[in-house]
Formats: sequence, C-alpha cells, structure tokens
Amino acid sequence: MSSKAPRLSRWASGCVFLAACSGPSGPEQTVDGGIAAQSAPLTANPARARAALELAVQLASKAKETEKALLPRENGLAAVTEPNLTGFGSEPFRKPDAHDWSKLGAHLPANATGTFRFSPARVERWTLRASLTGAQGSVGVVDQGRVVYPDVWPSTDVVAMSGERHSELFFVLRDSKSPRRFEITLALGSELTLRKEPLPGGAIEWLDKRGDAALRVDPAFAIDAIAWRCP
Repeated sequence: MSSKAPRLSRWASGCVFLAACSGPSGPEQTVDGGIAAQSAPLTANPARARAALELAVQLASKAKETEKALLPRENGLAAVTEPNLTGFGSEPFRKPDAHDWSKLGAHLPANATGTFRFSPARVERWTLRASLTGAQGSVGVVDQGRVVYPDVWPSTDVVAMSGERHSELFFVLRDSKSPRRFEITLALGSELTLRKEPLPGGAIEWLDKRGDAALRVDPAFAIDAIAWRCP
C-alpha cells in the first residue's frame, strides 16, 4: 500500500483538495493519547493570511459547490489550548466524545510543515496523518473558524476548514509560479486498513479492524479561475 496520495496537476488559479470523512461503527472504543505537539518557530502574518483567504473565497464563489465550505464558522477550527499541544483543532477534537464516532476530530499544525491529523472521536489508532510534501515554513492564522497558511509553496496558499464530519484543504494557486504537482504523504493509525478497491466515485476508504469504514477521502479536484472543474 502506498503511503502517498495521488498527485494533482495544477489548473489555473483555483485548486481544491477535498478530504471528507465519516466515523466508523463498531464496539465502544476508548480515546488514546500520545499526540505530539507541533512547534511554530516562524512569525504569523495575519495581513498576508487575510489576503490569501479573500482570494480563496473569491475563487470559491465562482464554484457554487465549494462556496459554502469557506464561509465563516462559529464552531469551526480554533486554537488548541491544551497543555503540550499547539496548533488548531475542530470542535470534535477540542471536545471529544468517545461514544460518538460520527464526528471527525481534526488537529492542524501551527506550521504547515507539521502533521495534519484526522480521526473519529479523536481515537489515536484510527488517526490518519497527512504531511504536505515539500511545504515551506508557514505559520497558520485562524480566521472565523478557518485556518490559512500563506505561501506554503511558491505562489500557493492553503486554506483549511473543518466541520463535525469532514475536513477540507483548499490549495489556492495564485499564478504560473505555483507547482504543477502536489504530493501528500499519509501515515495510518494502527487499526486502519486501506479498502482494496476505491468506491465507485473514486473515494478512498480506510477500515477499522471490523471492516467498517472509519475514514474516507474523496478524489481531489481542481477549479480554474472561471469555475471550470477538473475532473
């Protein structure tokens, strides 16, 4: 099984990586600990992050299916305030419920070079860890439930959002200097197994030890500056 996500070709100035996940079914599970803290040695740039977010919203407004995803969220991502933890967390991560596996706990790093973690009910052994290969140091800035990492790659910003059951990473390509390929390296929790075949729509699922779906990642797609979608 490859630990690397499919590569996504650059398409004009609007690129979206969509990670939609749902919780597993099965017997009651306990919440594990052991999530390492992320460091953020650089300085945040709120003005640059705000400009990146405004461009992302502008592009998303042309593609109706992604427009709502970037709207401000009262219960969206927020700074993590636990001891020995930094970064940003979704509401299910900050207030985990070990008995509700339908909610996705998302823990985003303070710096884009860190690890993005996604798991139902914040269970460590069901955690999918994602790293942005080749990412430059970029301190995240939270803005009304969304987190912006400016200039993660040349001319490329990353905007992250998260709801109760899904998380999304939007790659915003500002001009021709943006990379033509992106790679995301994945690492799996101890009880996750890749489903042998993708779902009919192309989504990839990871199963728990009972064979029930724990996490799902939908196919990446790109949207250009005039709202054409590919694929």
